[in-house]
Amino acid sequence: MASFFLVDRFLIPLHTMQITIMNKPKLIYVMDAYCSWCYGFSPVIRKLSEKYAGVLDTEVLSGGMIPEDMPVTELLKRFDDPIAAYTRVQETTGVPFGEKYLDFIRQAANSSRIMNSELPAKAMIALKTLAPGQQAQQAGDVQMAVFQDAKDLTDINTYLPIAASYGIDQAAFEQIFNDEQLFDEARYEFQLAKQLQVTGYPAVLMQVAEDKCYLIARGYTDYDSLRQRVDSVLAETRPQITDISTAGESCSVNNPDAC
Repeated sequence: MASFFLVDRFLIPLHTMQITIMNKPKLIYVMDAYCSWCYGFSPVIRKLSEKYAGVLDTEVLSGGMIPEDMPVTELLKRFDDPIAAYTRVQETTGVPFGEKYLDFIRQAANSSRIMNSELPAKAMIALKTLAPGQQAQQAGDVQMAVFQDAKDLTDINTYLPIAASYGIDQAAFEQIFNDEQLFDEARYEFQLAKQLQVTGYPAVLMQVAEDKCYLIARGYTDYDSLRQRVDSVLAETRPQITDISTAGESCSVNNPDAC
């Protein structure tokens, strides 16, 4: 009989762990802004978050897939065919990549762009601080900026229109984004993802108590399957689902070239 993977022994103690302060059960979505499988998963987690909004809180954590500066040219060297890799994501998830992004990838050999997961992690922390309760949507918007419009996620100007769409004052966003303390908060999220034993993205956990989480998605998972898993946990029954040891497609913290 299949069951979810229980990670209660690996949670950080309550007094040091933000996500354990609970008013109700919580979805914990661990992703990375540069993860193409997370981009394909965005509509799933957003729909799930909206469906269970009155029952579950949603927390988005950045995993830190690219924790240090990496030239986009270096990443693309690891692909035999980058466009084919993105085509696979699109065919599996049904989520298209923008032509601007695909054109950027085709010409990326001449690009000087640098990628670093800390900057988009900072931006998402600023967004959820200034416009709380919309984390899944905000994460999706950040990924749309890169995978649709080929925006540079290390440039604060990429995030200003996103912030404005949530009614956030530009000066307030810039003040938080430029605060050096936000680097510590981003790195804290990276470490928290490790404590939760997440090594690939996307991943979804469901926290049902201060000391207990269930891993309900490891890699890309379709909406219907994930909804059934949530319902199983909410019903406090032993999940009658396919063993998630058979993981879906994902981006790996140890293998970012898989994205």
